[in-house]
Amino acid sequence: KGESVRHETLLWDEAKQECRVMRSKEESADYRYFPEPDLPLLALDDKWIEEIQKSLPELPDAKMKRFREQYGLSGYESSLLCAEKNISLFYENVVDGYSNYKNAANWVLGEVFREMKERNVEIDDLKISAEGFRELLVSIDNDEVSPSSAKIVFAGMTETGKSSREIIKAEGLTQVSNEAEIETMVRQVLRENPVQLEQYLDGKNKIYGYFVGQVMRLSGGKANPGIVNRILKKALNEIKDRNDE
Repeated sequence: KGESVRHETLLWDEAKQECRVMRSKEESADYRYFPEPDLPLLALDDKWIEEIQKSLPELPDAKMKRFREQYGLSGYESSLLCAEKNISLFYENVVDGYSNYKNAANWVLGEVFREMKERNVEIDDLKISAEGFRELLVSIDNDEVSPSSAKIVFAGMTETGKSSREIIKAEGLTQVSNEAEIETMVRQVLRENPVQLEQYLDGKNKIYGYFVGQVMRLSGGKANPGIVNRILKKALNEIKDRNDE
C-alpha cells in the first residue's frame, strides 16, 4: 500500500478474531535484527521486472478467469480443468474447432477423470488424443452414437488406442436414427404389450417409461432416445384418439 513499516509486536485476540498491537519498538535493532554482511543489497529496476512478467506463462488464476469468460464454464469447472497444465491443455485442444464447450468440459471432468482415477495415470498416459476425443464428441452430437454407448467407445479408445469410428463399427454401436425403423419397433412394442397399453390409456402415465424401455431393449440400446420419444408419443396419441371416437 506504500505505507511505512511499523516496528510492532502483535498478538492475536481469539475472542475478537483480530490482531492487536502488544508493544512497539523504535528500531529494528531492538529486535536484534541486523543486516547480513555477506549479502549485498539487491535493487530490481522496473524494466527488468516487466521483462520477467512478460516471459511468464499464463498463470492458473488468469487461466481460470479466461476459461470462465471464453468458454462459459463455472468457477468450479474452471478450477478443476486448470489444476494441472496438461489437463487444461488437453481441454483446449479438444475445443479447438469444437464449440460445445460445456459438453467437452462435462466429458473431461466425468469420463476422462474417472478413467485417470481407475487406472491411476496422468492424462498424457491415456491412449487417446485430443483430436480423437473431439471426434467422439462430434459423433454424439451428430446422433451417430448414443451418450451411453459413447462411454463404452471411450473406454475402448483408452484401452486400445483405436479411433472412435473403428470401435463404433467393430462393436456395432452405431445409433439407430432411421424413423421408419424406430416406428416399426414402437408399433411392435405396443402390439406385444396390450395390458400395459390399456393401463396407459386408463390414465397410468408412468407406464410410458416402460414402453420406452422396451423399445430400447428391442433396439439393443441403439435407438435414438429423442426420436423414440417423439414417435412413441405420436403413436399413443393416435391410439387414444381412436378410442375416444
